[in-house]
Amino acid sequence: MFIKISADENVARIHEAETLTAFEIRTTELNASNAASIIGNGAYVGDEEHVWVPINWILNNAVEQASEKWNTEFRDMVDYAKTKGWVNEEATHLQAHIEVVS
Repeated sequence: MFIKISADENVARIHEAETLTAFEIRTTELNASNAASIIGNGAYVGDEEHVWVPINWILNNAVEQASEKWNTEFRDMVDYAKTKGWVNEEATHLQAHIEVVS
């Protein structure tokens, strides 16, 4: 799963929500502050290469995938991410690495 950020349109959308083995932000510019601002909803900068994305935002924007199976697999992904330190202490945000794409 990845979040594509279109800075020109000021929009963030989830793509490939069925792929729960990866989570990243793809954008044409590496700017964590802009990425967090475009996602909004409490997203915040971790550092210049990472943004903490609200789990509720992910769930609300992956509605098309929201089957019982997908929800279980998503929870499993979050549980795995917790073991790697990719979920914040409050368990409300998932860390996403920013990948610059052309």
